[in-house]
Amino acid sequence: ASDQGIPAILSGYPSTPKISITNQSSKTKNLPSVSRDFKSLGYETGFIFGGQLNYGNIKSYLYNTQFDVVVERDDFPESVPDGHLGIHDGDMAPLVINELSKARQPFLYSWFTISTHSPYDIPVPIKKITGGRENDYMNTIIYSDGAIREFFSGAKKEPWYSNTLFVIISDHSHFCQR
Repeated sequence: ASDQGIPAILSGYPSTPKISITNQSSKTKNLPSVSRDFKSLGYETGFIFGGQLNYGNIKSYLYNTQFDVVVERDDFPESVPDGHLGIHDGDMAPLVINELSKARQPFLYSWFTISTHSPYDIPVPIKKITGGRENDYMNTIIYSDGAIREFFSGAKKEPWYSNTLFVIISDHSHFCQR
């Protein structure tokens, strides 16, 4: 689950079944934090999400680990279309570029994408790729891949691009049968 994947990635805290550290705010304050580490080196830190960060108590985790900038669905214009979980990745790509362009350099920012998470709703037609329940998920992977490609096409035009290291990490996987 994403509420476990985020602290696993940003704090090195292992995911555990049935128990999420993000639901234990008193403990997340004491977790190691890539945000704190980079802040100590003079970086601005931020976390961008097109959904609601109250899910899984992620917002509390982000504040407890001292992210400088936390941006979620309510911070973007209402005119940006929503899916079931929030703003689709394709619509988020230019918004993320805009947020990064406002960031004080050097910066460490995380963009938590949304489209590959259940219920797998995307603003393009679902195609038949594979049989069974994996088909919707596979379609969202293709959609998100295109959104990330759009992000990089736009980011290449920004002055901060040439001095930025991009790291892409999955916070979950999915079982697929062949």
